[in-house]
Amino acid sequence: MSYVLGSVLANATATLLQQQSGDGEKLYLSFSHDNDILHYLTGLGLFDDEPQMDVKEIDFKRSFKTGELVPLGARLLTERLSCTSSSGETETFVRLVLNDQVYPIPGCTDGPGFSCPLNDYVELTSSHIVDYKEACDADSDAPNYVSFYWDWAVADYPSVADEE
Repeated sequence: MSYVLGSVLANATATLLQQQSGDGEKLYLSFSHDNDILHYLTGLGLFDDEPQMDVKEIDFKRSFKTGELVPLGARLLTERLSCTSSSGETETFVRLVLNDQVYPIPGCTDGPGFSCPLNDYVELTSSHIVDYKEACDADSDAPNYVSFYWDWAVADYPSVADEE
């Protein structure tokens, strides 16, 4: 289920990163529990190539180490960088910063500071999207995506106060 939950977060983040920033918001903050960081990283497919753990040996070179990825107070920043080249062309990149360290996206580090070109990031993310409703056997009217990052000002979300 980590992959399923993470793909919902990864899809929402990719959608948000593709939106053009004009006079609107320049910074989005999303707070969650450290378990959500693992879901998100898994949903991006960052650990798909990890071999199964051997129960008889310790693999010290393994990149998925929970204690390093999500220690107490873990934080993950997904940065959208707009960089202008010497020719004057502006390009957009995405970079993950996990616990104050750049966390390179495997196979996608062509940009400055080990960042990934936005189009490549979106392609990578879309290749890992899982149909939430199908995977969770949810009702047909249940949402299949997260949209509150961009529709919070116009959506009519029910609240606990509405139920009282």
